[in-house]
Amino acid sequence: MKLTNSLVFKILLVCLFVFGGSQAALAQSSWLNHANQGGLSIIGGTAYGTPNAPLDIRTIMVMLIRVALGFLAILFLGITITGGVKYLTAGGDSKKVSAAIATITQGIIGLLICVAAFGITIFVVNAVGWVSQGYMMY
Repeated sequence: MKLTNSLVFKILLVCLFVFGGSQAALAQSSWLNHANQGGLSIIGGTAYGTPNAPLDIRTIMVMLIRVALGFLAILFLGITITGGVKYLTAGGDSKKVSAAIATITQGIIGLLICVAAFGITIFVVNAVGWVSQGYMMY
């Protein structure tokens, strides 16, 4: 059976929805139960420390950056896995093997950049939080 890029992508997409969706459904049900019982202040207190507390712009930016970096890390992990599948299905063809190794290298470099960007983000947010308010955010 010959695996094509679209078939590998479809398999990865199905795995993401099957294994990634189960936790979201479980987490959503507990929050949904609190909301249905009129407990929005309980949800706010659990999530942000105090109910009805406005979020700081730095906190919002950190949350957005973390989500974006998480998506990018998943993307680069997918690229690395795709390169691995290409390497396994190369069949000894030197051009396919070199292309697969290049894909794996690109995926690993992308993952390293995501990890470095996450570390830099945490460092900068901690430095700004320490300077402006005298405490560390993390």
